[in-house]
Amino acid sequence: MRKIAAAAVTFLAAVALVAGLPGMSSSPADAATGDDVTVSVAPAASGVIEEGDDLKATITVTNSTDDDLGEGAVRLYLDRATFASRDQIESWFDRSPSDVTDALGSFMTTVTVPALSAGSTSASIPVTIPESTLSFAGSDWGAKAFGARYSADGIDITEAHSSVVYYPNDSFEPTGLAIAVPITVPESTSGLISAEALASYTSRNGILTQELDAVRGRTVALGIDPMILASIRILGNVAPPSAVEWLHRLETSPNQTFALAYADSDISGTRQAGATTLATPIDFDAEIAAQQKSEPDSYTSEQSASPASDTPSATATSGSGTTAPDSTGTGSTATPDPTATTIPPTSEVPTTDSLLAFDYTQDGVAWPIEGTVSSDDLPVFSSSGYSTTILSSANVKSRGTATENAATTIGGRSTLVSDSTLSGLLRDAVSAETTPEWRGDIAELSAELATLTHERPSDARALFATVGRDWATTGSRLESTLRALSKLTWTKPNTLTRALSATSSSASLQSKSAAKARVDALRPLIEADRDVAEFASALKEPAVVTAKERLRMLALSSNAWSGNISGLKTEITKAVTRADAITRQISVVDGSPINVLGDRSSLPISLQNDTDSAAVVKLRVVPSNGYLNVEKNDVAVTIQAKSRTSVTVPVQSVANGKVTLTLTLSSSDGTTISTPSQVEINVRAGWETLITLVFAAAVIALFGGGIYRNIRRRRRGRGANAGAAEAPAQADTKDPTAKVTDE
Repeated sequence: MRKIAAAAVTFLAAVALVAGLPGMSSSPADAATGDDVTVSVAPAASGVIEEGDDLKATITVTNSTDDDLGEGAVRLYLDRATFASRDQIESWFDRSPSDVTDALGSFMTTVTVPALSAGSTSASIPVTIPESTLSFAGSDWGAKAFGARYSADGIDITEAHSSVVYYPNDSFEPTGLAIAVPITVPESTSGLISAEALASYTSRNGILTQELDAVRGRTVALGIDPMILASIRILGNVAPPSAVEWLHRLETSPNQTFALAYADSDISGTRQAGATTLATPIDFDAEIAAQQKSEPDSYTSEQSASPASDTPSATATSGSGTTAPDSTGTGSTATPDPTATTIPPTSEVPTTDSLLAFDYTQDGVAWPIEGTVSSDDLPVFSSSGYSTTILSSANVKSRGTATENAATTIGGRSTLVSDSTLSGLLRDAVSAETTPEWRGDIAELSAELATLTHERPSDARALFATVGRDWATTGSRLESTLRALSKLTWTKPNTLTRALSATSSSASLQSKSAAKARVDALRPLIEADRDVAEFASALKEPAVVTAKERLRMLALSSNAWSGNISGLKTEITKAVTRADAITRQISVVDGSPINVLGDRSSLPISLQNDTDSAAVVKLRVVPSNGYLNVEKNDVAVTIQAKSRTSVTVPVQSVANGKVTLTLTLSSSDGTTISTPSQVEINVRAGWETLITLVFAAAVIALFGGGIYRNIRRRRRGRGANAGAAEAPAQADTKDPTAKVTDE
């Protein structure tokens, strides 16, 4: 119920006044301090009063202060006017319990409350207001205000606001109410539930047993975490018998069903943490192989079946496996004997598809945590395969003030809007700690539904409400609550299919977001998942590294972790560390500095692959300066699993000096898969030696040629001078035989 804390403002003011007047003594009631006195009203029969009925209720007063309270009284009031709208009834319930001066309606009666000692003591007083005092004759049907005001020592301290529904057998179209209930488990880290945990969860008092007992055969839709199915089936013949029986009961349940995200992953939180598509399991091949290795009989038919039993245990009823509720409203449940099953042993090795298979009645339903969906989330939900998204009405801005069908269209996308008020009242009833508290919550929920129907009595609207993810750990009254709702005339249980197929209206999204602390915690997990996927793009079998890490990522992004941020951060840190180690499994092997001698050479580079899959990578080499030219880059290399290989990269020397080479590995599509590494190179350019020799030869030739020419020139000069000296001597010597003639 909407909790009634005793904000006793008037009472405290009176205490202060009395304490400040001289000559006046204070009573024990005057000494009570704080907001620790409460009064609650719990009408019987879900607050329904048919024509001629008396009004029966239980009044509970609790003193949680450090002071005793003397004998007091509770005055009861009833407003015979019917609430005409949801605004009116919600305004009534929203009143402060400390405002003890407001009008509560017509006075009905007074009940005496005994003295209450300090320290969380309480008194519950049954009260009956006769039909003659109620005077409902001629009144309109519907929800009416029922109030109580508690006083002690003559001072009004606190009040309560409840309601009853007068129903003189009027006719109207009842409001249909579909309800979704999650079937989930507590947080885990690996993406599969262990056999030990399954045995505990499916034991007689286990959480999965309680969940299924409360809803099986009821007109509620079950949102099932596929991780539960996979975890039981992967164990094969060595699965706990109670888990096998539980799965059989789920598979044969008449309830409508749909799948939650695997491990009930937080789809809005992960998207806001950076995911561009919603993650799903990749495969379970490694887990299946590990199961076969550890338990060879897991998938053989040689085992005998578990002890057969065609009927549940003697205390269980047929069908749902539950008994009728007890007088406290909690209901008592009895499940089949967890060791009794007629399911034969399996003889087939499962596949990923068979582990996740289930005959869901509704496909493509996304169920994010209420009030966390942003405007950027819906497109990602749609592109990830979801056709309908469940949204809280607090996350939606309707065009009008009237309550319309749950089926709604937002931006052209199908949504199913859960009524946040009805969902809140439903959850209060489920988690009620005491029977009087539960009865009060049911009365309030009944009144809210009656007011909805009273607003538009000829309109058979199809509304929708949800139960919280933690309902099985925070409450035990879902079955009793569903049973109480089924008895109300102004509402009727509705299926999820009918709610989805009802006439839809248009609305807009009131963008909200997940808690910042949760998004910040999830962000490193999403980044690690992306890093592993990018790294695995170089592998011929990417799943050997991605599948297990994806399961871990889904488990850690589960909504079950939302209440344990510190524990989640610790586990995510471990997951990120594992992911970092994985992305280093293909690398360039560090070596000594390399000397490059000569004009052209080939650099020997070693690559290591520590994964269980062959890898195809491209090696890119980038020099730090122009001393070395890489003649062929993006060299494709295949590295076998668990092995090392060498590759040579052709280079050409340009100049002598030191060069730092940056070596980068990428997948065939260009995705970088490792942190770039660096290698030091000493270059001794061969072409420089050649040029030097050529230049020296040219110099030698040049100077040698000049010297040679000079020598020849000088030799020629000396020869010419000798010839000139011999000519006169020859002219003075006459030939005695010569004949002289005169001309």
